[in-house]
Amino acid sequence: MNATNFPQLASASAGVLDRLRSCLPQCLHGVGPDTPLSSLGLDSLDLVELLCALEAEFHVSITLEEFESVTTAGDLAALVHRKTG
Repeated sequence: MNATNFPQLASASAGVLDRLRSCLPQCLHGVGPDTPLSSLGLDSLDLVELLCALEAEFHVSITLEEFESVTTAGDLAALVHRKTG
């Protein structure tokens, strides 16, 4: 990634994370970009709800394999941003 694109990506990812928090406040309240996804304690129903919210809100499809490849909420937001761009 080009270093000059980093602030733009960070800003876009923050916007994605804000929208996710508003869609799923019960799962993502207080979550920041550095929050490990593993610390959220998402059960299988929460995960389905999160993936459906991503699809509905951002018109992207995130596979389980893609979801498992990211480690933080910020990484997930960056993935969504890349898929929408």
